[in-house]
Amino acid sequence: MSLSAKLNDVLGWRWEHEPTPQPLHLAGMLPHAFGIYELGLMTHDERNDSDASGTPSHMTFVPQYVGRAAEVDLRERLLQHWHASHNLHVRIHANQLWFRYRVLQHAASSSALGAYLEGISLALDYPFNPCNRWRQHWALET
Repeated sequence: MSLSAKLNDVLGWRWEHEPTPQPLHLAGMLPHAFGIYELGLMTHDERNDSDASGTPSHMTFVPQYVGRAAEVDLRERLLQHWHASHNLHVRIHANQLWFRYRVLQHAASSSALGAYLEGISLALDYPFNPCNRWRQHWALET
């Protein structure tokens, strides 16, 4: 079962019901709201590539990073990634990254859900989330 399918079962919602992915440089147009987000790459789906010119007819969002906007809003958090992300992979690929997000009503909800998503990213589908950061965190806790 994919990560998205697991989250659908656990959380009762689907990313597909949220706003469509947008290029990261458009993050300044986001609402001032708390929430969770994914950063990813857009790739063409060769199964649906039927354009005679070779132009991909269908693009697929491939998540690479998950995060939360709890201390700052989504707009500010994603603009931080765009201008000078703390994450090396995000900095390297910033010009190619897209984002999708889910607005949550309260910062506490955003923080708790974001922590859960970041936690499961250790072994699952988010290659840009740094596993070492979590290993260091748990080492300090014990």
